[in-house]
Amino acid sequence: LVHNTSGSANASSTACEQDDNASSVVAGILMGVVGSILINIGQNLQANGLQSSEEARERPCSSRLWIIGLSTFIAGSLLNFAAFTFASASILVPIEAIQFVVNVLFNKYVNRKPIAPRMLVGVVLTVLGTVFCAVFGPSDARCFTVDDLVAFWTRPLWWAHLVSTFGVA
Repeated sequence: LVHNTSGSANASSTACEQDDNASSVVAGILMGVVGSILINIGQNLQANGLQSSEEARERPCSSRLWIIGLSTFIAGSLLNFAAFTFASASILVPIEAIQFVVNVLFNKYVNRKPIAPRMLVGVVLTVLGTVFCAVFGPSDARCFTVDDLVAFWTRPLWWAHLVSTFGVA
């Protein structure tokens, strides 16, 4: 929330209202988990829909399964986005790794694919890493003014990183 003491909107004078309510953070985490699960299920349903027929590969909208998957993906994305209202990105972003776990489970139980021991180790490591990031990572809410954000984008180190990343890509 950006405002000054006179009540008018202003980018240079800010005060952040932070909600330290633990129940809202828990709600954000639950929304993030459910949203990430829906995103992955939606993507898997879309993939299965595309594999259902030649017509579906050429025109995805002709597949009912693909449309259900797209709708599920969109609902999960919106829920995931809304979760950021309640919990910090430093908590929610690592939780998105649950999509890898869901992908393994979806392939085992829906697609009837065998799960290799290496995949199980990967799932365990993903869960442990996610828990460590969420528990031990920063949980403070940050508030930046427009001037702060502009300053971030004008730093030479940021531009060097951006150029090198695109260059490597």
